Amino acid sequence: MLAKSYLTIVVVTWNGSRYIGNCLESIAYSLKEDGLEAEIIVLDNGSSDAKTTIKLSDSLGAYTMMFDRNMGVSFAWNEAVKKSRGTNIVFVNQDVEMLPGSLSAIIELLIRNKSPIAVGAKLYFPNSRIIQHAGGEIFFPRCNTKHTGYLQNDVG
Repeated sequence: MLAKSYLTIVVVTWNGSRYIGNCLESIAYSLKEDGLEAEIIVLDNGSSDAKTTIKLSDSLGAYTMMFDRNMGVSFAWNEAVKKSRGTNIVFVNQDVEMLPGSLSAIIELLIRNKSPIAVGAKLYFPNSRIIQHAGGEIFFPRCNTKHTGYLQNDVG
C-alpha cells in the first residue's frame, strides 16, 4: 500500500450538494477497493449549501477548506495544493463518480513516468456507457482540441 503522503485528492465544490455525496463516497470506495490511502481535501468555493458539503466531507475524514465567496476553480485548486501533503495530486470535479481501479491506474502512470505528467480520466455521460471524454489532443498553434471517444459507446 502506498503511503498516505504520496497522494492527495482535491475536490472543489460550489453549490454542489446534490453531487458531492456521491463523489466523496465513490472516492472512499475506490480507495478501499484499490487498497490505497490518500489525503482528501474538499474546498467549498463560497456555496450557499456549504453545510451539506462540510457534513459529508467530515463524515469521510476529509480535510475541509472554505471560502466566503466563489474565488474560481483555479484559485481554489492552488490554495488546496498549498495545504496538501501529497507528492502527487489528483483534481476531481464535484460531479465525478470514480470507479474502482481508476486511482490505481493513475498511480501506475505516476510511478512509471518520473517526470511531471497530466492524466485525464474517461468520463461517461450520466447513467450510461456513452463517452463524454477519454483524453484529447491539442493542435498548435491555435490550441484547438479534439476529444477522443466523444459520443461513442464504450465497449471496453
